[in-house]
Amino acid sequence: MVELNPVKAAKTMLTDADIQQLDSIFSNNVPKENVNDVEHTTVRISEARNEPVEFGNNKFHALDQSVECQIFWAITLNEDVVPVELTVMRLFEQAGWTIRRAEPHTIDPDTGQLTKTFYFDRYIQLKED
Repeated sequence: MVELNPVKAAKTMLTDADIQQLDSIFSNNVPKENVNDVEHTTVRISEARNEPVEFGNNKFHALDQSVECQIFWAITLNEDVVPVELTVMRLFEQAGWTIRRAEPHTIDPDTGQLTKTFYFDRYIQLKED
């Protein structure tokens, strides 16, 4: 059975992959106690779109979904982050998501952490009632 909640599906997929460099994966909000933790790499997954589509007979028959995946890299990390980001992108692809956008790396103005933001899309055909 396909997980219909896109945030839960993405978080579970990343958690199950057990990528060593990703210390914490959060849904929607980073807890207060972790907001200023620059010593660990944090991933935040949030919903960017979740729309009913394919209307017919006064019903929708599919969902068009998108998640935003933000990675806040640990300041102490001394390795190239790109191979890990490629692993994340491949995981989403293998799970049936497409990469809509991969933003350039930026520096978080509050924490000084290197960040990367992705947008992943998926289309779910719903089973008839």
